[in-house]
Amino acid sequence: MAGRNFSLEEVSLQYFKGFIEHQSLSVGGRHLFLLGPNGFGKSSVVEAIRWGLYGCVRREGVANREVAGDCRVTLGFRR
Repeated sequence: MAGRNFSLEEVSLQYFKGFIEHQSLSVGGRHLFLLGPNGFGKSSVVEAIRWGLYGCVRREGVANREVAGDCRVTLGFRR
């Protein structure tokens, strides 16, 4: 599909790593900056995008162990 460009618009997480409640991030611009203290899930957001695209993560285990539910990552794209 040459000539068709897609861009990531939204990332939604639930039960992924440290995210228990449903979280949704808007990624509508050209750049995305994740800022915050250590242990607040910045790397987990990047791993969620990687898992959603390719089905793999750097560190083992994607599901949150504290909650008995399916791990969900939804990526929204626009063309």
